[in-house]
Amino acid sequence: MEEERVMPGGYHQPADMEDPRLMEAAEFAVSAVMKGGAQGAAYSFVPKLLEADQDANKNKVEILHASQQVVSGMNYQLTIAVLNSEGVCLGAFKCIVYNQFGTLSVTDWNEEVQCEEAMNLLAARQSQKQTQDPQT
Repeated sequence: MEEERVMPGGYHQPADMEDPRLMEAAEFAVSAVMKGGAQGAAYSFVPKLLEADQDANKNKVEILHASQQVVSGMNYQLTIAVLNSEGVCLGAFKCIVYNQFGTLSVTDWNEEVQCEEAMNLLAARQSQKQTQDPQT
């Protein structure tokens, strides 16, 4: 069995998807996008997010991919999708969220991800999870 090697100071892939701090970082990033934070307002799907939020639909945040880097705190490199209550993709994007011992900030807004790609990533992640845990 080959042991995974991580470069000191580099990103560890994949991050533990069950870590609640990871979901907190993703939800923080989506909230920042909806508030028009930094470059987040430039994503084409922002009007759909705001409309869905005003229509009282409960948006669901899905982490499609995550890696983490230990620094003076933790960097989370995320690919995130936002789904409406029916599971339809409203938008997806990549970003880096910095957690400095409980204080969150988005340090890098990366490219928008097309919903078709996001749904393919989500399906692959769910399939992998079912393979690892056949009881679900």
